[in-house]
Amino acid sequence: MSNLMCERGKGIPSEEEQRVINEKKLEDLLICIEAIEEKTKKPIQELLRGDQPTNVRLK
Repeated sequence: MSNLMCERGKGIPSEEEQRVINEKKLEDLLICIEAIEEKTKKPIQELLRGDQPTNVRLK
């Protein structure tokens, strides 16, 4: 997102703007993790161990 701000002529985001951007990214990541856990019926820690390949398609 910071690249978009620079492209739009707003310059480098302030510390507060960067914090807001990072919080939004974390929220998006959490939503993705929850969707994966729901789809696979497994906790993300188990999936990240990589014992077995898991094919998950989220729509």
